[in-house]
Amino acid sequence: MSNLHDSASKEVRVNHKAYKAIQEEMEEKHLGKYVLMHQGKVQGIYDTSDDAYKKGCDKCGLGNFSTELVGQKPIDLGILAFNLNAGVHNANV
Repeated sequence: MSNLHDSASKEVRVNHKAYKAIQEEMEEKHLGKYVLMHQGKVQGIYDTSDDAYKKGCDKCGLGNFSTELVGQKPIDLGILAFNLNAGVHNANV
């Protein structure tokens, strides 16, 4: 199970980094759509997260892809973010 988790986690990191490099272009052309990413490459653009997920499972296999919502802005958690970060820091001490 750990290998699957590690592999999926690496896939997400690679895909997110690749998406960040093309984020501006995606936001100009595909705002509000879902981008299916596999091995750092765009595999398709879909109207819904369900469509992207289903196609990802079919095309790449579970745990071998990720999706990005184009134009999603970070959520400001306010003081909660501080508390979460403090908890993570304390857990690593």
